[in-house]
Amino acid sequence: MDISGLDPASAKAYVTEVLTTLKLTITKRNELLKERAKWKNRMELAAQNNRFDLQKEAALRFEQITRDLPGIIAEEKELRLELDVVKGQLKQIQNQPRMTIDADMLLSQLEMIVGEKDELADQFKDAEAQIELEQLKKDMGLM
Repeated sequence: MDISGLDPASAKAYVTEVLTTLKLTITKRNELLKERAKWKNRMELAAQNNRFDLQKEAALRFEQITRDLPGIIAEEKELRLELDVVKGQLKQIQNQPRMTIDADMLLSQLEMIVGEKDELADQFKDAEAQIELEQLKKDMGLM
């Protein structure tokens, strides 16, 4: 997966998810290896005691685990590769310069360029406009 478009926090969360999934997969692989060894031992024990019915059942379990194991190993390998890729991408994301916006600084820079807003002058302009409007209405006979 390409995480280069994510923000640093989201990218880090994704890397953590991949790492967690990898650790769970490793745990599952280890459990399967233990189970396989256990059923192999049981299969041998049943054969030694001439319990061929138990040996057959143990052999079935052993074979099923042996079939499941390559899928888990392949998943682990894919997760390791993905983890390497996303870790590299995370480092790139974290090393990118971040643009931060300081609203107060922008406002002060804008005021330096255009000057501060003169609210008193605006109030006088509104009052003058109102007086002129009333005079115009009188002249037109609307009042």
